[in-house]
Amino acid sequence: GNHGQAVAFAARRFGLRAVVVMPESTPQVKVDGVRRHGGEVVLAGATRSAEQAARAEAIGRDEGLAMIPPFDHPDVIAGQGTIGLEILEQRPDVHTILVPVSGGGLIAGISVAVAALAPGVRVIGVEPAGAPKLTAALAAGAPATLDRTESIADGLLSRSIGTLTFSVLRRVVREAVTVSEPEIAAAVRYLHTQAALRPEPSGAVAVAALLAGRVAVGGPTVAVVSGGNVDPDLYQRLVG
Repeated sequence: GNHGQAVAFAARRFGLRAVVVMPESTPQVKVDGVRRHGGEVVLAGATRSAEQAARAEAIGRDEGLAMIPPFDHPDVIAGQGTIGLEILEQRPDVHTILVPVSGGGLIAGISVAVAALAPGVRVIGVEPAGAPKLTAALAAGAPATLDRTESIADGLLSRSIGTLTFSVLRRVVREAVTVSEPEIAAAVRYLHTQAALRPEPSGAVAVAALLAGRVAVGGPTVAVVSGGNVDPDLYQRLVG
């Protein structure tokens, strides 16, 4: 949803057509967000899977459109890396950075940028307990496809870490932790009440890891809050 909205926004700025392929389970707020920015939405498959990629590739081939993957592409990874640069600029004393993980583009970009300029900084991936694809990949030494994924953090439900993203991040990321559904919900409430933020559950998992004590804090720590596209009814249930 976040990637799709960004593509639609950029395409409109340049007068281009954007077709965004999304899972059938995508929350309506994210579908509406893509359309609001002028994108066309095609729904395919129940959850994030190869089905969406195949559908997008077919549309691109048949209609002469360029494919922009959500995470497994050098330019996407490089773009995400600017967040790492911003963190180092604002907190040069940072000790640990916690990053939400779906396909791995965000953590790959951040970890490479940070490793180049501050190699002593720990970068740790955080994912829902119901979608531990980075945890599985680090254990196996290669991307591993999960049988299924399930979580209120709907933006983190990729069944596998990206092949390219893993080849990049495996050199610099050694740790991944998981958080439970109640811990994610508690983080959403915390950010709502204590920081006046309105995160989607996917964007709150890094804070959830801190609040739940999943990571030993040894110095200044940054938790990346990566999205706010949340279904209004779900949000009210979480914060109410």
